[in-house]
Amino acid sequence: LAMADSAEMHVETKPVNPHVATTCTAGPIGLTAFGITTILLNFLNAELIGKDTITLIICYGMFHGGMIQILAGMREVYRGNI
Repeated sequence: LAMADSAEMHVETKPVNPHVATTCTAGPIGLTAFGITTILLNFLNAELIGKDTITLIICYGMFHGGMIQILAGMREVYRGNI
């Protein structure tokens, strides 16, 4: 197979929304939420923190580990990083 000339190759690109191009990515926020929630649950399982804090950890896990990850995912879809 012969390679096509670079002049013949057409790459379609969609225009970049200037508002989206200037916003930061939300990926690190979602990964941080997952990591901190996992560390807290591991501390509880290793009995490094008391069992009386389980309610706090569950609330933190649902808010920070769940809702923040969903919002970060929605932000990434909006930016086109699927």
